[in-house]
Amino acid sequence: MSTELLNATEKRKLRNLEKIIDDGLKGFIFVGNALSEISDLKLYRDEYDSFDAYLKDRWMLGRSYAYRLIQGAEVATRIEGVSNEGQARELVRVPYTDQEAVFDRARERAELEDREIIARDIREAATEPSSMTAREVADEVWKDENCSELWDLALEIVDEMKQVTRKLASHPEGCWLQAHADTIDMKIRDVKKLVIHSRPEGSCPMCLGGLQTKCEVCRSRGWLPSARLKNVKKKLQLDEDA
Repeated sequence: MSTELLNATEKRKLRNLEKIIDDGLKGFIFVGNALSEISDLKLYRDEYDSFDAYLKDRWMLGRSYAYRLIQGAEVATRIEGVSNEGQARELVRVPYTDQEAVFDRARERAELEDREIIARDIREAATEPSSMTAREVADEVWKDENCSELWDLALEIVDEMKQVTRKLASHPEGCWLQAHADTIDMKIRDVKKLVIHSRPEGSCPMCLGGLQTKCEVCRSRGWLPSARLKNVKKKLQLDEDA
């Protein structure tokens, strides 16, 4: 145990910070910030040799979860609109310089569907392409015939995989696979959905198919996949009716 004991001011600060953590009623941002300050100032040193020991004994918190709270609180303090731990946890996984842009894209997705933003919106927005990596050659924007055979082939392969795994599961040699048949079907269905929803559906109405440069809606590609195209058209219609 450390011989450098807390003074009266530090003890009072520790009590106040621990109260925030103890009731948890002020939300994860206050809890994360309180943990961060206790760690930075080593306010645990009266009774514990390390912050990890303090977390485990005082709060029954693992190191990884506590640091997620601390990082999430920092993100939520810096980015306006982050309102819960789930949102912050997803943003922590995003590179620092991209976090605000990813959150804006996620918020736009939720607003188009007239609902509150959820962690999944952030997770999906983080996987979207960046306008920084968009092709700059004008004749490479979306066209009906671009890669259409490859998209069709991808869907065919997914369907074939489903049929083959079902046949294997029904064969005596596939007895170990049979127990996972439903899980495999579900994952294959998810893959097919991702392929369908990621396939180019039509020209971006915001930049007129790539005629205007630096379009954040389509990431300067000139085209949009089905779900995003539907949402953008919906937003444009709402703006027009307003």
